[in-house]
Amino acid sequence: MEPERHWEWRVFGKLPLQLHAALAQAEQIKKKKRELVDRYLWRAGCRANIKIRKKKLKIKELVRATDDGFELWIESRTLKFRFPLEARPADLLAGHLGIPISHPEIAGCKSADALIEVLVARHPEIKVVTIQKKRTHYRLTPQGKSISLEVARIEKPLAIESFCIESEPVHGPDHEAVCLGLLRKIRDGFELPDTLRIMGYVDFLEDLAQNKLIPK
Repeated sequence: MEPERHWEWRVFGKLPLQLHAALAQAEQIKKKKRELVDRYLWRAGCRANIKIRKKKLKIKELVRATDDGFELWIESRTLKFRFPLEARPADLLAGHLGIPISHPEIAGCKSADALIEVLVARHPEIKVVTIQKKRTHYRLTPQGKSISLEVARIEKPLAIESFCIESEPVHGPDHEAVCLGLLRKIRDGFELPDTLRIMGYVDFLEDLAQNKLIPK
């Protein structure tokens, strides 16, 4: 099965009122805001999005990024794993983190807490970033394409908002190009202020892990 790919474009900061007004006209996918607590595993140089949510390990793999902040990601059910981890996800995790740890050591961990304990003890450069947030999702369907919009209010470890535009799964170079162009038009249509910081989630995690100042 070919892994699913999709484009994302994300900003962080204080979202303007006109954006919230525009989203009120869009279809809200879920009426209730979804509250989440995710634990991310970050290491300098790692470009994968690795998180633990509800006792599962989830890995998103970055394919490439554009100069204006769009990122093409691989995200699929085949990259979600239960504990204890088997050999494949254990090796995949070690490879993304760039650590020389054999899969039996990781696969022997029966829970997410045990995995974190082993990783941090053996590799203290790996940081665990815990993020508590509330998310609201919307949908647009221009030109027959399904475009997801996400507003997230991050509450911990700091208070900040984010806005993300995400394409439907793309298949092949032509479909990738069409969806990317459509997302750019949608982004430009919102006329977002320059005060918002364009950055992917992995870069956001890097700022948090290294205690950098993130503008609100």
